[in-house]
Amino acid sequence: MHCPLCKNTILDKKSTTTGVELDNCKRCGSVFLDRGEIFLHLPSKQVSAFDKAIEVSVKNKEKSGYSSPKTGKEMYNLTEFPIQSSQFFVDDERNILATEKGINELKENSSFSLDWAETSAPATRYIKALPNLVLSSTITFGALYGLVALALITISLVFEADQSTSGEDGIFVGGSLLAISFVITLIGFLLGPFIMDLQLRWLFTIEWLEPNQLPKALEVYLKETSNKQNINIPYMGVINDMAPNAFTYGHTPNNARIVITKGLFELLDDDELNSVVGHEIGHAVHWDILLMSFAQMVPIFFYYIYRACIEAAQKASKAGKDGAKAAPPFIIVAIGAYVVYIIAQYLVLYFSRVREYYADRFGAESVGSAAALSGALVKIAYGLAGRRDAESRSEDENKSTINSIGALGISNAESGQML
Repeated sequence: MHCPLCKNTILDKKSTTTGVELDNCKRCGSVFLDRGEIFLHLPSKQVSAFDKAIEVSVKNKEKSGYSSPKTGKEMYNLTEFPIQSSQFFVDDERNILATEKGINELKENSSFSLDWAETSAPATRYIKALPNLVLSSTITFGALYGLVALALITISLVFEADQSTSGEDGIFVGGSLLAISFVITLIGFLLGPFIMDLQLRWLFTIEWLEPNQLPKALEVYLKETSNKQNINIPYMGVINDMAPNAFTYGHTPNNARIVITKGLFELLDDDELNSVVGHEIGHAVHWDILLMSFAQMVPIFFYYIYRACIEAAQKASKAGKDGAKAAPPFIIVAIGAYVVYIIAQYLVLYFSRVREYYADRFGAESVGSAAALSGALVKIAYGLAGRRDAESRSEDENKSTINSIGALGISNAESGQML
C-alpha cells in the first residue's frame, strides 16, 4: 500500500510496544490503522466518543482529497474529532489515516498511547512472560485437591466430635459428596459435546462444513496446523449470526468442534480469522476442555458440602434440645465450605486465565503474527459493542442468542469482554 499523503511512498509494517503492527510512512510519519486498531491505543472510556466521531464522519462524507490505500476509495475528514479534523481521515470501512502531527496532538490531548518498538530490540521484549503451563497447572490442581483433602479431614473431625457418630461416618459422607461431584463432572464431560450439538441445532441455523467448503486461506491453515500438531482436523461449524464470536468444545484434541459466526468472515481478514481459529485449536491441543472440567469439579464439591451442612443443621434444629446442640458444628462447617468454595472459584479463574493466554499465544504463533490476533480481538470487541448498541436501540433488530452458549470461547458475547 502507498501513503495517500506522499503518493508514491510505500507504507511499511512497524511494530508498536503493544505488539501490534501498523502501516507507517517513513517519509511523512503518517499511520494507517485498519478498522478497530485505533481502539487498541485508547482507554475504554474514550472508545464511544471516537466511535461516534467515526460514524458521523462516514455519514457526512466530507471529502479529504485522499484515497484509502486499502480500498482505493475516497477518505473523509473526521469532522468531530477532539483535535483538528485535517489530521485524521476515515474511509467507508472505518480504516483511519492519521498524520504524524495528528498522532502527537492526540497524545497531548487524550490518553492515546502509540509508541514504536525499538527495531533493534528482540521481538519478545515487549511481551510479558507467561507462567509455565505445566507448573502452574500442577500447583493449581494441587491447591484445589489439597482443599478437598482438608475438607474430608475436617468433616471426619466434626463427626468424631458428635458422640453418636464417628470419624469414619464423616469420611463416608465427604467421600460420597466427592463421588457425586466426580460423577456429575464425568457425565457432563462425556455428554456435554452431544448436548451442545443438539443445543446449537435447536437455537441456531448452523452448518457443519468440510475444510474444502471454507475460505481457502482457512482451509490451508487448518490442514497445516492439524498436521503439525498431529491431530485430526477439527469439525468446523458456522452459525448464521453476525455477532462476531468463536468457541470450541469436545472431549479430546481429535474430536474438537470449533464454531464460528458469519460475523467473523465479514469483520476479519485471513490472518485474523486464522488466529482466532488457532486460539480455539490451542484450547484443544492443551487439553483445556478436560482439565477445566475437573478443575471446576472442586467448587461444585464444596458447594455440595455447604448445602448438605445447611440441611443437616436445619434437621438437627428440629430434633429438639439434643439436636439443637449438634446444629452449630454443621453451621460452622457450612460457612467454612462456602468460603473455600469462593477461594476455589478464584483458583479456577486463575487456571482458566493462564490457559487463555496460552491459547492466545498458540493462535498468534501458528499464523506468525501477534498483530493478527491483537487486531482480531479488538475488532471482535468493537463488533460486539456495536451490536449491543444496536440492540439497545431496537429490541427487535439484530438479536442474538449466542449468549446462551457456554464453552471455551474467544469472548464473552454478553459483555464483549475478551477471554
